[in-house]
Amino acid sequence: MTPFHAARTLTQDIKALLRELTDVLSRPQGDRLRDDGDLSMPMVMAMLDYPQADLEAIESDVTAYLSAALAQVESINADEGESFWEDPAHDRSPFMLRISISAALPNVEGARSVLRRLRSLIKVKVQRMRSLTAAAQAAAAQALSWIGSIMGWLKSLSAQLWSMLANLLTPTQWKMSGKVGTGVLGLIDVGVEITFGDGQRPGAAKT
Repeated sequence: MTPFHAARTLTQDIKALLRELTDVLSRPQGDRLRDDGDLSMPMVMAMLDYPQADLEAIESDVTAYLSAALAQVESINADEGESFWEDPAHDRSPFMLRISISAALPNVEGARSVLRRLRSLIKVKVQRMRSLTAAAQAAAAQALSWIGSIMGWLKSLSAQLWSMLANLLTPTQWKMSGKVGTGVLGLIDVGVEITFGDGQRPGAAKT
């Protein structure tokens, strides 16, 4: 798969994710869950006595991260199309591609971090409230399930970006480290460090 195809798929994925986030995080709240079961995060957080302004800040942060990632991915195909990548006469610098991909990765991880915070806030609120109605419990459970799905989606985006980055780099050295134990390969906390041809770890920027 050429960088064009990979970036086009990622672009569609991120745009769809942004639409989903905006729909759920901004959906006007009502007195209860809609009859069709659609999730409204403002409504859920209101049930949990969570300030609306704080939820708006969370939405702003997560959409800012993903919008930045989208801009980086879209830059891969800026002013170029499929024919550009399929023409062997064109040899776009792998370094420039690595820059775009490496810049997108922390933004996707940033979005995941924001959603982890939202998930923790909901869990803490549920645990702290002495009396929680059945409707509020159902709403919180639905919200947590949705957040889990979105975080899985973001994890998939990160995996796609790492795959693109790996295809642009050539490993020259592999190192495995860990503490002695009874885990896989007899190690616990196994870690792998990869050194690439340019001396950079994946995602590291040159200075």
